[in-house]
Amino acid sequence: MVVQLELPGRVADELRSRAAELHLSIQAVAISAIERDLARGQKETPFPVIRSASPGMLRSLTSAEIDELSDR
Repeated sequence: MVVQLELPGRVADELRSRAAELHLSIQAVAISAIERDLARGQKETPFPVIRSASPGMLRSLTSAEIDELSDR
């Protein structure tokens, strides 16, 4: 099956860079990434998942705290 994708510039640049780094074709790197993602069997959540250092302890986070945790 042939599938044509239009990738955002940033993604295309990262894909090209990774392929060169690994001495593989862009197609091989793209297939590997897609297979890995599909194997996880998880659907992407529409919000960031932040792991807690103290599971079970709930408290409100500010937007700044969420941004800081999302950058890790």
